[in-house]
Amino acid sequence: MFAEVVAEIEALTSDDALAALRDEVLVQRRAEARIAALVRKLDSDRAHVADGHASIRGLLRAEFRASEGDITHTLRCGRLTASCAAARAVRHTVSGTPWRDA
Repeated sequence: MFAEVVAEIEALTSDDALAALRDEVLVQRRAEARIAALVRKLDSDRAHVADGHASIRGLLRAEFRASEGDITHTLRCGRLTASCAAARAVRHTVSGTPWRDA
């Protein structure tokens, strides 16, 4: 499978490769945001306790073999998504204008 992917990529023009990279990075960022939100949800629900872990970090290390750096990044992104959602709610409440995601 990997050989086919490499062959497909090697056949692309530079412009097509750049366009494909933009698409892939967008998919990656969306997936990372969703993962961060899921981790935040599991952490706030303390789901790691039911699974026998002392912390969400322990669950991520054990279940997904995540590095400390990746765990820290994911937890920070999860908190950021929560704070952005809270900021949107406050803005809407104060200004009365609906939030429009770009």
